[in-house]
Amino acid sequence: MTSRAWVVGLSWLYQAWSNFPGEDRAMSSIGDIGAGGAIGRLFIPIYGFYWGFAVNAQLNTATTASLHKRGVDKRAEPDLAYLAMTLTIVARVLFFAKVEGALFFNATAMAVWFAYMIRCDIFRRMMVLACTRSVTERPREGDGLRLLSADDLGAFDP
Repeated sequence: MTSRAWVVGLSWLYQAWSNFPGEDRAMSSIGDIGAGGAIGRLFIPIYGFYWGFAVNAQLNTATTASLHKRGVDKRAEPDLAYLAMTLTIVARVLFFAKVEGALFFNATAMAVWFAYMIRCDIFRRMMVLACTRSVTERPREGDGLRLLSADDLGAFDP
């Protein structure tokens, strides 16, 4: 079960990372990293623990930057990802220490990861809609450039 969850999670992260234009991913201190690089860094010993937190912070930073650039005043927070990553680490430590309760922590971590993925997907849909509308909407003569407002995205409000 856990290996399938990892495959699903890594596939989701790859797709989520691939959705963003490079200039939006590059708006943080770690710069532009491709989807493959984001996944690959998780497998570097010791550094992978740090990257598990950093990749989700970067994903949310890119989402927020992309939305703000297109006039949508929403902020994607990585709090659920931090909680899920912490629970995952605790579950692994308990599993290797052969402590009862490891399965509970593992199941809880998977549930929190799932909730985080759903929340991120809502923000990603908002970003895709904002990108699409900003490209397809043309200002009429005499109008200023109309930025997409949060009201336009009310149906996607998380």
